[in-house]
Amino acid sequence: MKKQLLVLSACALIFASCNNTPATPAGPTQAQLDSAKNASAASDAKAKEAEDKLKEEERARAAEKRKEEGEKKAEQAQQQPQQAAPAPAPAPAPAAPPQGRSRAHN
Repeated sequence: MKKQLLVLSACALIFASCNNTPATPAGPTQAQLDSAKNASAASDAKAKEAEDKLKEEERARAAEKRKEEGEKKAEQAQQQPQQAAPAPAPAPAPAAPPQGRSRAHN
C-alpha cells in the first residue's frame, strides 16, 4: 500500500509540473514595440513624401500659371497699337517783374 501511495503521489507531482504554463508578460514584447515603431516611421516617411510631392506639383502649377499670364500680357501688348510718347508739358512762363515801386527804393 505504501508503494501505491508513493506512485500516486509521484504521478500527481508529475501531472502538476507538466500543467504549468509560463507566465506571460503584462505589456507588449520588445519585438512588438520595435515593429510598431518601424511601422510608424514608415508611415511618417510616406506622409512626408506625399506632402513633398504635393508641394512640388503646386509649384509647377504656379510656374505654369505665371508663364501663361506672361504670354497673355505679351500677346496683348503686341495687339495694342503702338502709342506715341506723350508730348512734354510746356515749361512754366517766367515770373513777371513786380509792378510798382518797392518801399526800399523810396
